[in-house]
Amino acid sequence: PIGSRPSDQAVGNQDHGSYKVLVIDDDEPIRNAVQRALTNCRFKVFAAANGVRGIELVREVRPDAILLDYWLDDIDGLTWLREARSQVSNFAKTVIIWSADFELDVANEAHRVGARYLEKCCPFEQLVVALTPHGRGTRIDQAKLAVTYSD
Repeated sequence: PIGSRPSDQAVGNQDHGSYKVLVIDDDEPIRNAVQRALTNCRFKVFAAANGVRGIELVREVRPDAILLDYWLDDIDGLTWLREARSQVSNFAKTVIIWSADFELDVANEAHRVGARYLEKCCPFEQLVVALTPHGRGTRIDQAKLAVTYSD
């Protein structure tokens, strides 16, 4: 089910409550599922459905990390990242660009501009570790983000 709550044992007892994550994804079921799952991992999560709202939230909440869909309706993730960094000082230190399809050129360019690149089908543990500073202090056992679509 969308955003099913991982067990407390699965997410461990880490308190990420002051660590702010901004999720920018135009796919509502994925955005909502990720928001719920990260909130259950005790992150403070904000979400935007498009690049324009994403920039507004970057300015308002100053996230520590950004999870950015590459294929947004209004702009691609790499262009958004370049524009956002030029408009906002003290930009998030951790940026992950993710996509449903692996694209080597996008992954290489993301790395070149200082972002990580993940596929949306990655294990949830990998996503959480990538979002945290240096990937340390976080342990999640067997947790995966399960997103299903219904007609």
